[in-house]
Amino acid sequence: MGRNEKLHEELCKKMQEASEQYVRQTYEAPEIDPQLFGRIKQRQKRNTHKKVLRIAALFTVVLLGGISLSVWFNADGAYGGKRLIGKYVHLLSSSSIHEEVDEEGNRSEVMEIDNFENMKEAEDLIETLYVPKYIPEGYSFISLKVTKNADEEMYTYTYKNSTQGSLYIDYNFDNFDKDIMIDGEPYTSPRTGEKLYIKKIEETDEYTVVKVADRFECVINGIGDIEEGIRIMENLEKY
Repeated sequence: MGRNEKLHEELCKKMQEASEQYVRQTYEAPEIDPQLFGRIKQRQKRNTHKKVLRIAALFTVVLLGGISLSVWFNADGAYGGKRLIGKYVHLLSSSSIHEEVDEEGNRSEVMEIDNFENMKEAEDLIETLYVPKYIPEGYSFISLKVTKNADEEMYTYTYKNSTQGSLYIDYNFDNFDKDIMIDGEPYTSPRTGEKLYIKKIEETDEYTVVKVADRFECVINGIGDIEEGIRIMENLEKY
């Protein structure tokens, strides 16, 4: 594991702790026996997979039957059926939404995109998507992972550089206590006027740039010149 991968992992853990604290305080959820939870989790996965397969099979039968009838009555209708098939295949593609269940039984919808050109697909899952308009030279887009559950929406951009390692841009939209994410010295952007929090770890050359708003927090974690991290933050715009 690289240097800033470890720091990013710690930041994600801090976000998870904030989420768990919010859920416990809001719902006063009791502790679940680990062995019991394991059995419940396995059963939920099997049931979910069975339901998905049944629905997909039924939809395919109905769709193909409808296309056959449209060919019989009206050739133009068959074209519409082909378009529906195209949309159906897209839903089953590698970037389609799937479900994940964590160790505490919290269910989330997840989408992973590995092509920047397909960024619009993320709007199928989340309400507000910010995209970076500036990335330092030498970095390549690796993925965008989007996660949504009952309490929050979050997504992570991952970029990689062959010499400097990984660059992460994390967004969290939630109702949690934002103070838990404040880490670093206050900094006001001369370009946008926004208040940021910046931190540089000289021993590892890592940096963290944090922006906290009413509805979300954004954390950028990278290696090298912290001015690059600030510039990335200043150039994040709604899609």
